[in-house]
Amino acid sequence: MEKREQKNIFCILPSHAKSHVCHRIGFLYIIIAMKYLLAAIDIDGTLSHSNKELSGYTVSTIIKAQKRGLRIVIASGRPTHGLSYYADLLHIYDYGGYVMAYNGGQITDYSTGKCIYSQALSPDAISAAIKLAREYKVTIIAYSETEILTESPDDEYIPKLSRNNRMPIKGVEDFLKVAMEMNPAPVKLLLSCAPDRIDEVIKVFKDNLKDVIDVFKSADTFVELVPKGIDKGSSLSILGGHLNIHPDQMIAFGDESNDISMLKYVGMGVAVVNATEPAKAAADLITMSNNEDGVAHVIDMML
Repeated sequence: MEKREQKNIFCILPSHAKSHVCHRIGFLYIIIAMKYLLAAIDIDGTLSHSNKELSGYTVSTIIKAQKRGLRIVIASGRPTHGLSYYADLLHIYDYGGYVMAYNGGQITDYSTGKCIYSQALSPDAISAAIKLAREYKVTIIAYSETEILTESPDDEYIPKLSRNNRMPIKGVEDFLKVAMEMNPAPVKLLLSCAPDRIDEVIKVFKDNLKDVIDVFKSADTFVELVPKGIDKGSSLSILGGHLNIHPDQMIAFGDESNDISMLKYVGMGVAVVNATEPAKAAADLITMSNNEDGVAHVIDMML
């Protein structure tokens, strides 16, 4: 998807920063003249603080925005169950909000609980990914509707996943058998590894499975495996068609490589200043960090 030309963008810069180019400044209050109808917001590293909580200012600002007609889409690599805490906190069920989970692999109308789109991994992709993970001694994980499934429940990084998603860990003896028999089939698989191995793991999986799986880094210790062609941007396109909302009427917020497709797709892509360099390069604007409520400050200036 090509990047759209941006218009109607105004920045209020601190006096000491006026010589800088607008989109290169991180600590800005931004006035956006256009009225956006939909905001797609990543959670981890973008909306939530480092402790995974939302500030009172963020919650109240987003609720106020919804009352004024902004539709909220929570767009994350997490499973749907792992996003319900934030969806409930932001009251998106009262305002026609959506949860776009698994990096866009599943879209749920949170007001009705109806899944409007889901794309599962193929049996061939599941089998190939699990075999490659075993070969390279990388922990592989799947989500059921309520549990985290893995052959390696003692993996040092999985407890963080469990806490963040508020889902228990369930050890299984034969992950391949369990994954192939899951109903519904898994929308994504997750790899867990040490930070100093993550680039190597991403390369191995991209090189070997590029025809059937897309590979994204979602954190320093996690790599996501989703069906080929599935990402946040393509799923926003599907949701936009469902709601009759044009990309130019959308704004998106992100911080990682798995957010780049939606930052490029929407009319206004905003990265938090703590985002990765590729994510910032894909964005139109850079706001304050997640710990400084950067998303809420931008939305507040829109109201």
